[in-house]
Amino acid sequence: MRGGATGEGSVHRSARKVETTGGHRFAVIGATISGNKGAEAMLRAAVHHLSEMAPGSSFAVLSVYPDEDRALNRDPRVSIVPCKPLALVFAIIPLCLLHRLFSALRLPRTWFRRVPAIRALLDADLAIDVAGISFSDGRGAITVYNAAMILPSLLLNRKLFKAAQALGPFNTRLNKFLARRLLPRVSAIVARGGITQEHLRGLGIREAAVCADVAFAMPVDQQAAASADGLCRDVFFNSPLIGVSPSTVVERYCAKRGIDYTGVMAGFVDHLIATYDANVLVFAHAARSGRPKSRTNDLPTCERVCQQVQQKNRCRFLDAALSAEELRHTIGKLRFFLASRFHAMISGLAMGVPTLLVGWSHKYLEVLDMFDLGEWQMDYSELSLEKLETRFGSLVENEQE
Repeated sequence: MRGGATGEGSVHRSARKVETTGGHRFAVIGATISGNKGAEAMLRAAVHHLSEMAPGSSFAVLSVYPDEDRALNRDPRVSIVPCKPLALVFAIIPLCLLHRLFSALRLPRTWFRRVPAIRALLDADLAIDVAGISFSDGRGAITVYNAAMILPSLLLNRKLFKAAQALGPFNTRLNKFLARRLLPRVSAIVARGGITQEHLRGLGIREAAVCADVAFAMPVDQQAAASADGLCRDVFFNSPLIGVSPSTVVERYCAKRGIDYTGVMAGFVDHLIATYDANVLVFAHAARSGRPKSRTNDLPTCERVCQQVQQKNRCRFLDAALSAEELRHTIGKLRFFLASRFHAMISGLAMGVPTLLVGWSHKYLEVLDMFDLGEWQMDYSELSLEKLETRFGSLVENEQE
């Protein structure tokens, strides 16, 4: 498995089925450059490969963090369009409803184009949803937002493609109601694994294909690799290196169960140092500087873990908001990896690094099963220092496998 992304082949095989001639306009929803670097990885992969298939294409990213994303965007093919949640719910969706009414009455509609998000969707040949997980039970207001996110495309009668993602289960009343009414109207849905495919079949959606996560197909350019290498030059990185990437989302789930997530992670770091004579690199796979309470910022969680580590001389906190490409290149330097974010796990798999996952959803298992590695995931509800040490010890024993 080392050195190659098994999932990338699946992505390319699916991509070759699409015939394109000339440049196209794409509207991308569910993606950001700042915050969750998994979202950035999917965006980078989509832009790179669709541009290869259709040179001259442009991409309007409907962003919830427009100012931060503009500051980080270096790709001239990508434009950042504001689409913050409150504006989406209270302005964009009502205007899209009004646009639909005007269309039915054959009234002039040009003034709707003054709204950048609406203009981007109207101009797009295809809207692409790269949300990592959507319409899943137990997520409260996020489920409503998942519906709101795709509603403008549907109201404006745009072709909408849900790229590989986790969906379901659909057991709660609200989630089932929204999913049944909206998902069948999507032009095409790709399930990220067999579990999602079964959930969709339960809704009557049987044509959903299964394909590996889009982020497997993200290339790492030389500039990103060189930047990551620049952060890893000192003697600390010459010893065997184990990576630990905590998640604020998993921390919150653990807190509801009375599990001291950061305490367990800190104890685990000390265990790694003492047992395997390794240096430990702690880093965030979702980062927004100056946003301590954000679900898409793991930096504060990482900091709390490192503060509790006893052997601080053998533990390094990479206190930086690295790009998705820099993170993947850095993960490739690890001997072993403990991940809690889904796309941190994806980078571990893509770089052939033996990876143990502590997560909260079926989305992890269905992808690990593609690699016959489903046993190397733990649900947050069973997390304890003793269990984590035992599972990691088994991972080390099975490194070659």
